[in-house]
Amino acid sequence: MDTNPIDRQPLCNAFVRVMALTLVALASASEAACQSGYTRLVVFGDSLSDYRDSVPNSGTPTGLVQFDARASNGFLWCELVSQRLGVPIDNPAVSGSSAIDVIESQVPLYLGGGSPDPDALFAIMTSGNDLLRAVGPSAEASTQERESFAGAIADNIERSVRALAAAGARSFLVSNALDVARTPEILSEAAPQRAAVRDVAQRINARLATALPALAAELGVEIVAYDFFGFLDDVATDPASFGLQNVTGPLMIEETEMIVGDPAVYFWWDGVHPSGTGHRLLADDIMQTLGAAGCSAADLAAPFGVLSQTDVDAFVSAFFAADPGVASLAPPASVVSQADVDAFVGLFFAGCPQA
Repeated sequence: MDTNPIDRQPLCNAFVRVMALTLVALASASEAACQSGYTRLVVFGDSLSDYRDSVPNSGTPTGLVQFDARASNGFLWCELVSQRLGVPIDNPAVSGSSAIDVIESQVPLYLGGGSPDPDALFAIMTSGNDLLRAVGPSAEASTQERESFAGAIADNIERSVRALAAAGARSFLVSNALDVARTPEILSEAAPQRAAVRDVAQRINARLATALPALAAELGVEIVAYDFFGFLDDVATDPASFGLQNVTGPLMIEETEMIVGDPAVYFWWDGVHPSGTGHRLLADDIMQTLGAAGCSAADLAAPFGVLSQTDVDAFVSAFFAADPGVASLAPPASVVSQADVDAFVGLFFAGCPQA
C-alpha cells in the first residue's frame, strides 16, 4: 500500500464501511464457534426475558414505540444472545414471574414437553419481581427476616437448576439478583427503601456465589454465573463508557407513552425494563461472561484470522462497484495486503484515524 499514492484517509473510511457490514456477521460466527457445543438457548424468568407472542429475532424495531409484545422498544437480551450464539431459542419465561414461579411452574411445564436437550444452554434470570415486591416490606424487616427472604429466593434458583439437571440439562447460565435500586421506579423511593432492597439483593447474591460452584461440582454440570448486579452498577457509575447519557430515567413515560429522548442513549425503557439499547448492552456483557468461561478474548473481539486475502479483494471490489462516488479511489488489487487487512480491522474497532 505504501507504493500507491492514494490518500489513506478516504480509503480507510471506505474500507471500514465495508468491514462494518461484514464484521458483525464474522464476530457473531466467531462467538458461535467458541460455544459450538450449544444447540439452543432455553430461557426461564420474567418480563426481562419474555417476548410473549412476538417472533424471536424477527422484525425491525424503530426504538420509538414498544416493539411488538415485548416490555421494551427493541430485541431482548436473550434474543440477541441466541442470535450471536447462532442457535434457536426456547422461551418458557413468563412476565410477572418470581423465582418460585420458575421452579413451580415454568420448569415443570417445560419438562412436561420431554427431556431437555443435553447440549442446550439453560439460562435462568429471575428475582427481579421478588425484589420489586419487597421494596416496602424490606425496609421494615429485621436483618434475620431479610436473610431468610434472600435465602428462599436463592434456594428457588438452586432448585430450578437441580430439577433441570436431574432431567438431563448439562449447561447453565445463571444470573444473580439485579440491583433494582438502580431502576427509575425504585430511584424515586426514599433512601431507606432503596438501601433495604439493595441489601436483600446482595444477600441473595452472596448465597448464590457460594451455592452455584458447589452445585456445579455436586451435579457434574457447567454453571456460568452472570453478575447482573455488577453490570448495572457499572452502567450507573460510568454511563459514558457504555455510550449512554441517561441511566436514571425512562425513555418512555408510561402514563402518556411519550418518548422523551434519544433511544440510543437511554438505558431504561420504562420504570423497570431496559430499553433496546439496554438489552443490547446486557447481551454484550453476557457474551463476554460466556467468553470468559469458554472463549479467548480474541474470539470475542476482532476475528482477524477469519478474513483471507480473497475476502478482502472481494469486499473492496464490491464496495467500489456499489459506490461510484468513490470510484476515483478504487485501488488496484495489489494495494490491500493481508497486513493492511489486520490494520484496517483494528481500525474498525478503534475508530478511523483523523488525518
